[in-house]
Amino acid sequence: NLDQQQEYVNIFEIANVFLGEAKPKEELTLGIALSGTKSFLLGQGLVSDEASLLNLKGILERIFVRLGIRDYEFNNQGALNAGIYIQKEKVGLMLRLSAQALNKLNIKNKDVFALTVSLDKVLSFAQSKNRKFIPLPKYPGIARDISFSLKEDLSLKEILALLKKKGQPLLCDVRVTDYYQGKQIPSGYRGLTLSFLYGSNERTLTEEEIQPTHNLICETLTRQFGV
Repeated sequence: NLDQQQEYVNIFEIANVFLGEAKPKEELTLGIALSGTKSFLLGQGLVSDEASLLNLKGILERIFVRLGIRDYEFNNQGALNAGIYIQKEKVGLMLRLSAQALNKLNIKNKDVFALTVSLDKVLSFAQSKNRKFIPLPKYPGIARDISFSLKEDLSLKEILALLKKKGQPLLCDVRVTDYYQGKQIPSGYRGLTLSFLYGSNERTLTEEEIQPTHNLICETLTRQFGV
């Protein structure tokens, strides 16, 4: 990924790992690696976030919440690594790769942060009650983009929440895909591009079916927010 000039790399793998020497033990393990910088919209501007141990911590916390695991902690074992514990039992480790390791992998001018965690141990602590699996969509969706200028003092979070409500039941997702400011944008405004995904769990929708909903969203943006 780095050789292909990717600015941000976030990859994972789940596989069996053999531990020990005299009597090797097979253990289902999750591995994650992060490197680089990504940008996202926060408040009134575009923010750059550089990969760190905090990103790995956030990913694990989200996994633990989804599994109903609450009694967990991260204990520093040095400046560059931390142990991962659930109910005082060590289940994994996260770390920043050393310069020696980066040189061996021929990675230059980049930091790499990685973790390994035993899924066999983690899943033994999972609380599965009241958890339901939601299957992936069977039918392809239709994507539409809208680019517009918006006053800087308007809350994007509130706008997205209203658009999701207006788009029901056909609107599956809406997200910010671009943010820009410059000479082409009037003072006091910001330029945005929102990407909308329309779909149904029953069949493939047509352009004619989604058009009324998409028109309503455009009208809402213009009438209520003056875009």
